[in-house]
Amino acid sequence: MVGFSQSQLAADGVRAGAAGLAVGLAAGITSIIGASAAFGLQGIALGAGAGAFLLPQMIRGKKSFAGATFTATAMLAGSLVAAATMILAQVPWYSVLLLALIPVAARLPLPQGAPVWLQALLCSLYGFVVAAAVCVLAWPSTQ
Repeated sequence: MVGFSQSQLAADGVRAGAAGLAVGLAAGITSIIGASAAFGLQGIALGAGAGAFLLPQMIRGKKSFAGATFTATAMLAGSLVAAATMILAQVPWYSVLLLALIPVAARLPLPQGAPVWLQALLCSLYGFVVAAAVCVLAWPSTQ
């Protein structure tokens, strides 16, 4: 997840920010479903930070360069929260494995010449679809 994001998303701030947003929220919500509030808050905070990186790009209409500083940090923190949730909160491994598809979803094609806010919205939506699947797979494990 970290390697793919670093090689494919680091040059595009919109895609990296949307992937970080979806990974953080998916890891946080999955942690809360698995009854680990502390890891849930860490994941949601990661998603909020990625959203804070994405929002100025949407407002200005200009893409930023994410680079290794943002991309590696966001993906590594998200994957560590998800791994800790799997071990400590008994979230199934296949739910955490599906989390690795969020950066791949952020690489899906976007409309040519679309404004930055629309690109950010669509990339986030792609990631949220995978994040919803992660949360649905984690849900039955708590019952």
